[in-house]
Amino acid sequence: MAKKVKLPKRIAGVKVPKEMRRTVERAIEGAQSPRGQEMIAAALSMAAAGASAAVVRARTARDAPPAPPTPPETPVPPVPPRPPEGAAAKPEAQQVAEAFGQVAEQMLGRLFGGKR
Repeated sequence: MAKKVKLPKRIAGVKVPKEMRRTVERAIEGAQSPRGQEMIAAALSMAAAGASAAVVRARTARDAPPAPPTPPETPVPPVPPRPPEGAAAKPEAQQVAEAFGQVAEQMLGRLFGGKR
């Protein structure tokens, strides 16, 4: 078993509270155990993998060709006026459903249209 860790009360002229010293002492003792060293190694390797992935993403984004220009947006068609009551007209709910469908198609086309 490793020697018990004991932190000084003052570090660089600053008094370290007793509770904080005890917490740090327990953390150091835990890090000295084989399980603690294994956890530290795993954390460091995960951090290195994350940093490596970030470098690869940045390099890929930098070296990628520019995206093709997006086509101009089509304006949203206006909702047609209500037909007179005597004429054969679609129910109002049907008109609303069609308008929502058109808006949804346009929105999805804008979101996913450039990725084809």
